[in-house]
Amino acid sequence: MTPEEYTQTVKTFNEYLDRMNTAVEHICEDLQESDYQELNMTMPAVVEGLAWIYEAATEFVRLGKIEAGEFHSFEGLVGNLGEAMENHDYLLLHDLMEFELIPLLKRFKIVDDQIN
Repeated sequence: MTPEEYTQTVKTFNEYLDRMNTAVEHICEDLQESDYQELNMTMPAVVEGLAWIYEAATEFVRLGKIEAGEFHSFEGLVGNLGEAMENHDYLLLHDLMEFELIPLLKRFKIVDDQIN
């Protein structure tokens, strides 16, 4: 990968994290407004987005730009999110997204010469 390709990849990854952050914030708001009874119709897109982040983050771990421990936290969180969805526990889903996923997405952002 050339330096230009790397720079573009990092930029794309960071922008995607920002968009995912916004989407998750909206889902959290919608869950609160429904008194944790209804799941937003955009949730499948978020699940798909988490899969994309997983694959990209795997490569950034390999490159030493994301700490393996942070990535393992993400893996566990994704499992917990899936379990909450499966059990229709939307209060837990909300809390996991608001208090764990959103901060983790911010920590995943790649800043040159810094390991996240």
